Amino acid sequence: MQEQYASHLHLLMRVASLVLLIACANIANLLLVRGMARRAELSLRTALGAMPVRIVRQLLTESVVLASMGGIAGLAVAYAGTRMLLEMAFPGAKSVPVHASPSVTVIGFACGLSLLTGVLFGVAPA
Repeated sequence: MQEQYASHLHLLMRVASLVLLIACANIANLLLVRGMARRAELSLRTALGAMPVRIVRQLLTESVVLASMGGIAGLAVAYAGTRMLLEMAFPGAKSVPVHASPSVTVIGFACGLSLLTGVLFGVAPA
């Protein structure tokens, strides 16, 4: 079965990676807009004597936490969506020939991309 559907599965994996990249770009855009909206707050903190390192650390921590939560939520939605698609493809089957469990490579890629997005776009407004 793997040989028969290998090209289709690779295409599906590429499409899923593209959707993940689009989701990360949307989160990055939201983080940038959020950072720009907080410009007055950051200016006031700097004027009151806050250390720039502390401000950058706060922004970085917030963005990494948000990006990590988004990555985990994305993995959960992807897993549930995969299970749903398999149930639709094989209705009433007691034994589905394809397993929907994500591989370590996919989980690592998703977590790494989420972390990279959080770091890059958390430091950018600072």
